[in-house]
Amino acid sequence: MLFCVMIGTGVQCAFMIYIVLISIVIGLINPYLRYFDFIVAYILLTIGGLFNGYVTTSMMRFFGSNDWKLAAGWTAFFLPLCFVIVFTLVDVIEYFEKAEQIFPFTSVVFFSLLWAAITVPLTFFGAYRGFMRPRKQRQVS
Repeated sequence: MLFCVMIGTGVQCAFMIYIVLISIVIGLINPYLRYFDFIVAYILLTIGGLFNGYVTTSMMRFFGSNDWKLAAGWTAFFLPLCFVIVFTLVDVIEYFEKAEQIFPFTSVVFFSLLWAAITVPLTFFGAYRGFMRPRKQRQVS
């Protein structure tokens, strides 16, 4: 199951990266407005949860598992949990080093809750759609 969760999370990140890069190349995103770029990437990463759930449960079904709800739960909380842990560690290190700019911990919690409020339903919807599609048969020759 962890393999399927990692693949789904990779699809979510790849979706965000490709759309942001294409938008920058076309000229839809101004590289001088960095805060806007982060917001666009955040929104795309949130929307990518739909593809994350779909790919994860499709792979789970391919490997013969029927526990799509557990996989969707792992998928929905894996990436946000990793981000919260990393940002918390960075904030603690910056606090002890008495850095000038510390990213407020309340902002990390707010963005994580906002992400969870949007991504979790999208991930479960994608997981449901991926589980209900017809199962692919393995090609054995």
